[in-house]
Parts: sequence; structure tokens; C-alpha cells
Amino acid sequence: MNVKQKLSILFYLKRKRANKDGMIPLYIRVTIDGLEDEISVSCKVRAEHWDKNLKQVLPGEPAWKEINKRISQAKTDIERHFYLMQAKHGLVTPAIVKESYQTPISGQLIRNEKVENMQLSESVDQVIGDYLAYCEKPPGKGLERSVGQYFPHLPGSPFPAKGNSFIPGTVEKSVD
Repeated sequence: MNVKQKLSILFYLKRKRANKDGMIPLYIRVTIDGLEDEISVSCKVRAEHWDKNLKQVLPGEPAWKEINKRISQAKTDIERHFYLMQAKHGLVTPAIVKESYQTPISGQLIRNEKVENMQLSESVDQVIGDYLAYCEKPPGKGLERSVGQYFPHLPGSPFPAKGNSFIPGTVEKSVD
């Protein structure tokens, strides 16, 4: 569904949040078809170093080049996320663009990897626990112990789980 939406990006100083030193946080207002949301640029500037018309920091600010570079990069990134979300969802809101902008593109992949790593960690913990239980049990009279008897849940295990057949080196016998 191709819907023509109008994106507007405005950089402004949020004067209500000025600190004692006169530093004012810089924000972005993202407007899409009349709906608004704001995003912090994570920079603070003095009001006298802010050009309202150009929406840039003037050279009087110590880090003016870095802040202007961040402003330019933020504008480009927000536009890119707007078009990306529009292609993905069709109809986009400022909240969707904000979430996409603040979340890395590979964020879902990272979350999936964390889940897979947690599952693997739990499996390894289970195997270690089973092995420790195997090592603590003394062999019974005349009974063979094989690792396969204690780890039948491992798929493709080369160890026998039942019977008297065994792989050399995996069995201990009790001597009377």
C-alpha cells in the first residue's frame, strides 16, 4: 500500500529543560501528517549559540562542529528510517520512526541471538549437571557404568544407553 505521507523534521531547543549553567537540550520534532513525536539529540547548547533560522549551532559553542555534524546525521538517519518503515509497514507514525531510529537495525537479530545463547547455556548446564551426577555415583556390584546410561537425552550419542555392550574406556566394573 503506497500512501503519500509528509515528513517534517524540526530541530529546536527545549528551553523548559535548561540547566543552571544555561545549557539547553537539543531536540528533534518528527511530524508525519500532523502527528508529532520528539527525540533527544543528546546535546546541550547555549541559547545565544543557536541559529533559529539555519537550525544549527554557531561557531561560538566549543563543540559546534561535532553538534552540527550530529544534527546532519540525525536528519539523514530519521529520513532513512522513515522510508524504511514506510516500505515495511505502508503507513508510518512518528512513534514507529522514533522506535526504529532508536533501535539498531540488527536489534531483532541481536535479541534472537541472545535467546539462542540462553538456550544453549541451559543445555550446557544440564549436561554438566548430568556429568557431575555421573561422577558422584559409585558403581554397583557387577554393574557396568557407561556414560550413555546417564546421558540418554543426548541425540546421536556414541555411548550405549542400555545393555552390556560398551565402548572401551567408558565402562568401569566393580571388583568383589
